[in-house]
Amino acid sequence: MNKTVNTIRFNPALALMALLTLAFFGRADAGMLIESSITPFGTYNGVDYVRHAGRFVGMTSRGEFRVPFEIVAPANPRQGNKTVVFEAPHFIYGTAARDITLGRELLFERRFSHASVGFSNQGFNLLDPFVDDAIVAGQIIEPDTPPSFRDVEIIKQFVIALVEDPVAVDALGKLRRRYAYGVSQSAEALYELFYGPGGAGLFDLTVLHVPLWRPAFARHDVLAVLPDDFTPLPDIGKVFLVSAEGDLLISESGELRNAISNPNYRLYEVAGAPHLAEDLPVAPGLRTNPLDLAPVVRAAFVAGHRWVRWGARPPRNRLLEAAPAGEIDPYYLKETGVARDENGNAAGGVRFPDVANGRAFHLASALDVEVIPGLPGLIGFWSDLACAPAPGSQSNEPRFSSHRAYVTSVWQQTLRLLWGRYILPGDARSLLRNAIDSDVGKEGYCPAVQ
Repeated sequence: MNKTVNTIRFNPALALMALLTLAFFGRADAGMLIESSITPFGTYNGVDYVRHAGRFVGMTSRGEFRVPFEIVAPANPRQGNKTVVFEAPHFIYGTAARDITLGRELLFERRFSHASVGFSNQGFNLLDPFVDDAIVAGQIIEPDTPPSFRDVEIIKQFVIALVEDPVAVDALGKLRRRYAYGVSQSAEALYELFYGPGGAGLFDLTVLHVPLWRPAFARHDVLAVLPDDFTPLPDIGKVFLVSAEGDLLISESGELRNAISNPNYRLYEVAGAPHLAEDLPVAPGLRTNPLDLAPVVRAAFVAGHRWVRWGARPPRNRLLEAAPAGEIDPYYLKETGVARDENGNAAGGVRFPDVANGRAFHLASALDVEVIPGLPGLIGFWSDLACAPAPGSQSNEPRFSSHRAYVTSVWQQTLRLLWGRYILPGDARSLLRNAIDSDVGKEGYCPAVQ
């Protein structure tokens, strides 16, 4: 490693000095990084990574801020690929892209760097909700402070600081590209940034994961910034929107289809997917919907990087098929605009194997269920159809005549996704392995037909 690993206690007096320096000598819209520690973060493909942590301090139009920041980068910045992935931390999942969705292996084995900063007092939006010296919008954050305020101007200043601040330049080297990732509530923060003042020119690529558009439970201050109709924006780089079928049912995410009019945007709607994938038993033959669209997000990120760096065209838009106007959805008993196939699954869009081959019925949203108070419809349900006869069949035999037949069907559908570049090879292997390890089609899986 080329850097000395050290830990230094954060000094509030130093932060105050930084604020005074900014006030008298710096720009009013420029925050300052104060590094307090550099610690090891693992080795990926022979490259040692370190985590730079500390406080980002400054002023916005809403007031003073002092928030945690993290930068994870090669200990020797010259070993990076000159690209940083900025992530607005999610209020529950924190750095979801780095640690869950994209994952450390995908990011760091490809020599990306990663950066995140606190911007709100709501849970992990602060990046580290357990710090005792944070300020957002001029308010000191105490344990009993209600989660009612945030300041996306902090995000804007931090992203600018990644290429200007001496601490960031020392950690990251000379950057050529800045990317952004947001999931659900943190995607909402990026919407607010882009549609507010100063949102242009910050990123070369943005990947928005289940990005609800104007849900009924959205913050009123965010709704005030967003237009009624989704409008693709110029000057924000390449944009990928990976949307779940469930998003259409709990928000106005159908508006995102306006994105296909802009050649710098891609929209992928995933059939059968809930906003939040969970796999929990509910009743015999009924589980919460486990269909996770993260593989599509990973493939979109890789395709986006190739698009930015080499001009390689990404996969085309994939939208769910529309139902005839006025048609009542038999599963939701209201008009949803989503066409259904013979198994009741949404037609069209990106189709994972168990949706395409009818192994299961995927209800994308349980509209009256709140797994998080005040946020209905985030999860869905899953019902096994493997033992039911195929639609239109004249026999009562299960739709998969053997385990081999099921695995072959999964492999065929997986190849379609892989060849279309909607998933990566590693995720294709996982889908096939899950099918091989399952009991579908094996003797005893289905009750004997009388």
